[in-house]
Amino acid sequence: MMNGSSQNIDKRKLRQQSLDGTDSNDGAPLKIPSSSASPKPTTPRRKNILQKAFSLQSDSHEVSETYFEKQAEFSTITYLPLNTQIYRYFTQKQGNLPKVEWRSWVIMALIGFFTGLCGATLKYITEKLSALKFRYIHILMQEHGIGITWLVLVLISVVCVVISTLLVLYIHPQAAGSGIPEIICYLNGVSIRHVFTCKALFVKFFSCVFALAGGLYGGSEGPMIHMGATIGKIVSQGVVYKFMGWEGELVIFKNLQTMQHRRHFISAACAAGIASAFFA
Repeated sequence: MMNGSSQNIDKRKLRQQSLDGTDSNDGAPLKIPSSSASPKPTTPRRKNILQKAFSLQSDSHEVSETYFEKQAEFSTITYLPLNTQIYRYFTQKQGNLPKVEWRSWVIMALIGFFTGLCGATLKYITEKLSALKFRYIHILMQEHGIGITWLVLVLISVVCVVISTLLVLYIHPQAAGSGIPEIICYLNGVSIRHVFTCKALFVKFFSCVFALAGGLYGGSEGPMIHMGATIGKIVSQGVVYKFMGWEGELVIFKNLQTMQHRRHFISAACAAGIASAFFA
């Protein structure tokens, strides 16, 4: 019995050391060779041309502490329905519950309404800012000529782009880009933190407004998908608020706060976002 228990302890220690990425002797990082690595020949051989040109290292990598810290930022999601003994006992005690299909339709309607409102507001503000900019440029062209007008136009565009960049860099970096890769990760079961929050929605909205008003080569299609998905998550799952000592949760239907329903609503909100971007 003692031998069996000591073997189990040794196995757990080895597994923990492999997860920590440290060797059992000196605590140094483990070197994990890839499957394609071949044994080194006994005779020295010349380096490959590509290795010389790009300074490629050997086919192995070190598992450091930073690697595990980066992994801790992500987590997996299960979309399977609950099937535990406690959940089955809970459903048996509830009896015949009313169906929730109409509640899902209510949430879907609200998601479509707010996503369309967000897309229309984005389009309206962008067009107004662009019209105001070119109206001022037209007046400046008539009074001062093309030289000063060109400098003012470049300055206005640079200011708008800098505001858009600072919003993303210093307020919410998760709002960078289109947001489509993050949504694909989520729908495939990988949860990334702070992607579907109210702060991400507002930063994405205003950064997109200033970027488009500044004349950057881009559109609102990708950002509208991300904003639609964020609206879908907020409307269906609610938000937790903290304001002047008051804190609580704003949610419409608590029985729809499951991973399965969240995935369905975010998928529908993505479709609503792309439809709003093209005014479908």
